[in-house]
Amino acid sequence: MHAANSGAAQTKSTAGIVERVHRAATAHPTALAVAAPGGTLTYQQLWDRALGLAQRIRDTGLSRGDPVALCLSRSAELVVGALGILAAGGCYVALDPQYPEDRLRYMFADSGAKIVVATRDVAARLGAPHSIEPTAEPASSPATPVEARPHDPAYIVYTSGSTGQPKGVVLEHAGLLNLVEWHQNTFSITESDRGTQVVSPGFDAAAWEIWPCLTAGASLHIPRDELRTDPIGLRDWVLSERVTTTFLPTPLCEALLELDWPTTAPLRAMLTGGDVLHRRPRTDLPFVLVNNYGPSEATVVATSGICPHSARRSPGCG
Repeated sequence: MHAANSGAAQTKSTAGIVERVHRAATAHPTALAVAAPGGTLTYQQLWDRALGLAQRIRDTGLSRGDPVALCLSRSAELVVGALGILAAGGCYVALDPQYPEDRLRYMFADSGAKIVVATRDVAARLGAPHSIEPTAEPASSPATPVEARPHDPAYIVYTSGSTGQPKGVVLEHAGLLNLVEWHQNTFSITESDRGTQVVSPGFDAAAWEIWPCLTAGASLHIPRDELRTDPIGLRDWVLSERVTTTFLPTPLCEALLELDWPTTAPLRAMLTGGDVLHRRPRTDLPFVLVNNYGPSEATVVATSGICPHSARRSPGCG
């Protein structure tokens, strides 16, 4: 693994990710934080469950900055797990339980993690010394959150690597906060916004989906898995959830650009990245299309720009 230079710019506030989520929970405890197929969480419920998980993680002997594997599917539990690991002072290793077992075992061993937050069957596949299963049970002794320092590691994400062997990249809190503040300022994110979590939990863009939303007190909406291969169904879900901003992988984004959208759609920005974009948005679409690029080492986004409109359905953007 190698650490990315993620602290090049200074953030406007010294408050970290965990503290910002805590502020949102304190200001609006009953507000919707996460809406997922398995249920919803208010900000107070998210905070309480994350601190309960953090204490269970700390009880294993975790030290500041230690890696903790997070291997859960898209769900409210995934969000609780990521926040709980950060609150415990750890660095979460973003893994997708749908990865092949050999790949999961390699990444778990390579990361140096000794703990995994996962369901029992997934933990068994990894062979972790310590496994913690998410639970909705209230914590008897919630943890006191660990205050992160700018250059503490926040998460580890694995890329394919030029040799074909997965390559781990360590991203720091400073870089993650830069991403959060850039996104919130650029897209005017407030507590009334509704974002989405669509990409694989092992893809670096998942951090982009989760943290700018929750640190602003907005709500995060997670679709059913089958909708990620059903453009019409996903569009209808985005409309029914009154989503205001979303990130979609390029092929899925292109499919949704071809669909008709009501002029009254709450969606105001569709973000994309990860592949060459071959479509420009039509003039009749009610949202802007923002194309993005960035290596994982740059904390997800290095360049970003609004794609100009086109009167036709098929011209390229680039």
